[in-house]
Amino acid sequence: MPYVLFGIVISAAVAAVESKKLINSVIAFGIMGLSVCLTFIIQGSIDLALVQLAVETALLMVLVKATKDLSEPESLKWYEIVSMTLFIILFGIFAGYAAFGSPVFGRHLKEQTLTIVEVIALFSIGVYCVAIKRNLIKIIIGIIIMEYAVNLFLVASARGGDLLSQWAALVGLATTVVMVALAKRLYDRHGTLDISKMRKLKG
Repeated sequence: MPYVLFGIVISAAVAAVESKKLINSVIAFGIMGLSVCLTFIIQGSIDLALVQLAVETALLMVLVKATKDLSEPESLKWYEIVSMTLFIILFGIFAGYAAFGSPVFGRHLKEQTLTIVEVIALFSIGVYCVAIKRNLIKIIIGIIIMEYAVNLFLVASARGGDLLSQWAALVGLATTVVMVALAKRLYDRHGTLDISKMRKLKG
């Protein structure tokens, strides 16, 4: 099961970063967040999973509202949502099991090691998103992905990690609301979410 969740979390994070439509990115981000909650449950951090679930729900509401308010209207059919969700889950199951759960590759891999690999992968995806992407909403998603990586690391590495992670999740929610508010203000001023265009308009 940890291998499956690992595959789903990483697949959803990549989809959140690379999807063309912002609403697809937000949906993939939601799948990733729920999978992280399940990871916390498997690690025995039920309290943190509940806090993370509440924070994840609030983050999704903020990001969906921001996507609707700050971008061109995007028509997304129900079958697109279902097909994307199924693809992420099935690809994640296959990739996670093939890489770590199969007898050939993952026989001796400990759960702690898997978590550290997940932390490194998530943090790297977040850094890539912040460094390469030009859309403000995508950059915010990249920052949140890095926050999730830090939360997983705190739970995996130290005693008292649950409490620290709960505080980190709440602080992450507050900072996301501030970032979205700043993005809205910049969008109102420049008429775009592309930071490279904002620089040109400023210059």
